[in-house]
Amino acid sequence: MIRAEQYIKYFNKKLRDHQLGDLEVYLDELGGNISLKDWQIRQSVDAIRILLCDIYSHDWACAFDWESWLGSLKRLPDTHVTVARDYDQSTLTVVESSGTDEETTGFGLSKT
Repeated sequence: MIRAEQYIKYFNKKLRDHQLGDLEVYLDELGGNISLKDWQIRQSVDAIRILLCDIYSHDWACAFDWESWLGSLKRLPDTHVTVARDYDQSTLTVVESSGTDEETTGFGLSKT
């Protein structure tokens, strides 16, 4: 239940006072955390769902579409061109042509 404890510690209020907006803020933060693996996010969501629905029986949490939220969580593979933001900037150089060089990231940058 470490993941549930992390959720509790994120807020400075009692669980009985939590609202849907609190859950949405936390899930947005969780989903945007690129250091977490998909399985860790799923584990966190399951722990929070158990905490809020099964233990605290919050009606709003039980009505929340947990599966839909998890289904919308699509991570890009490390090889996808849009993760160029994660490359070490010191290893990137500007490419003047938009050729099809295999080293090109697709955004005018190439790995050196």
